[in-house]
Amino acid sequence: MLENKFKAKCLKQLRELPGTWWVIYNATQVRGIPDVIGCVWGRFVALEFKRADAKKDKSRETLQKYVASKIAQTGGVAFDRVDPANWDAVFDDIELLSR
Repeated sequence: MLENKFKAKCLKQLRELPGTWWVIYNATQVRGIPDVIGCVWGRFVALEFKRADAKKDKSRETLQKYVASKIAQTGGVAFDRVDPANWDAVFDDIELLSR
């Protein structure tokens, strides 16, 4: 599944959760900013989406992990690799926050 189609499918599910707000961040010139950012009952949440067959880019992934760690250090929740294989677990974690 293409990353954009997968992202759109996930975003639809996320937007159905109570107490949440989500937006896709489309800044191709700013590296490290997560693909989707949102708020769940006042808590910042960030998601970095990957295709299941995405080639590894060590420098990009290192930056994305760094950004995710900074978000977590400040009380937010960040998922630095969301793909079709782990989507259900990620969604379950976010759904718990929305209760």
